Amino acid sequence: MKKKLLLAASLVAAFVIFTGCAKDDEPEYTPVNAGEFVRVTSSKTVTPQDVIGQLTANFPEVLAGEQVQLMLGLLINQDITVTRIAYLTESPDRGTVEASGIIAYASSIADGTTPLEQIVSVQHGTCDIDQAPSLQDFPVELAPVFRQGNVVVMPDYLGYGLSRTKDLQHPYMHARYTGTACADMLQAAVSYLKDKTKIKITGNEPIGLCGYSQGGQATIATLFELQRRGYTSRINEVLAGAGPYDLPAVFNAFRDWYGKDYDRCGYIPFTIRGIIYGDSLDVDMHNLYAPMVFESGMADAFNTTMLSDWHEKLGRDVSKVMHPDFLLTDGQPNADIQKFLAALERNSILNCGTPARPETITLFHEPQDELVPYACSVNASRQWGCRLIDLEIAPDNHMMGGVEFYLRYLGFWELAKKYLPSILPK
Repeated sequence: MKKKLLLAASLVAAFVIFTGCAKDDEPEYTPVNAGEFVRVTSSKTVTPQDVIGQLTANFPEVLAGEQVQLMLGLLINQDITVTRIAYLTESPDRGTVEASGIIAYASSIADGTTPLEQIVSVQHGTCDIDQAPSLQDFPVELAPVFRQGNVVVMPDYLGYGLSRTKDLQHPYMHARYTGTACADMLQAAVSYLKDKTKIKITGNEPIGLCGYSQGGQATIATLFELQRRGYTSRINEVLAGAGPYDLPAVFNAFRDWYGKDYDRCGYIPFTIRGIIYGDSLDVDMHNLYAPMVFESGMADAFNTTMLSDWHEKLGRDVSKVMHPDFLLTDGQPNADIQKFLAALERNSILNCGTPARPETITLFHEPQDELVPYACSVNASRQWGCRLIDLEIAPDNHMMGGVEFYLRYLGFWELAKKYLPSILPK
């Protein structure tokens, strides 16, 4: 008989009292030099042809058509300066670490032809650690740089780029270390732009926040961190797509696949490892993973291989990845699962703050998203009082939803729909 799900929220309510995103027994801590610009690691100029070629190679089914290429030519018509920097941010061991990120701007901003209108912090989606944005020639999520007047800042998350660890740790979905890393990158980028470029910048420019998928979650985490730092009045636009804001709902979605084929099982240990690393939890992993994870050698492989490999190697059966206690019909799970679920709830963005200006926030989500539950955005919209727009490009296609999200950001969605009939729902 199939086992029913045991909701994380009810478990946590029974065993743990939590407050916001901070652990009850730890005072808030911020290193004095967090957000400090350290150095430029590289800088280059990319041409419109370079960018269009890379975008087309990434999404040939959408962008290869003649009409779409003409549209891209209208949108992407300037050289872009892409500079990679090192900066300091807080690490889970409560010290500082060198992290990395990208600053991008069009040639017309560099020469003063176009005034700087806002600095946009873009938070990237989930990717392999060896595919960190700062390691790519032109990450596709830099697309907001093509909106006139934008300077774009994109951090590598902790564990990516310069902050990569030997055992490939990344505080995936951890609210605090996501928000602080992104906010510190923004602060360091402003210092660099003021002191090292000819761009006219006062340091009081409007701020935009933007991101899809993990980037959506990171965008709201960054918003809450910037509010904490006193930036509220400067944040004029927050666009977040398909973000896993409700972590219990996400984890219950993993469980919903019990008894079915699920080809993204790698996200289960990626989430477990990320929350444990970020909250420095002392747990026995044998109480969180199914025996097969250890018998197959995958438990050790998490320290040496990339997420994209985990999906295939873990197989398609969630019961062979999640410890059986996660799937109890009744009764209490083991103590380590209780501890993990409490941390999961603590780091759920829905529990981490309240938008000071919800009117600046727009959420986007495809109602039939197969990876991030639509309920995450519905719950967030209701709780925060912000707008939610349904994506429509392709049901059950989380990745393609990201294409629509960025086309909407750039104001090209209505035009693009005329040339994308094959991937719109019938």
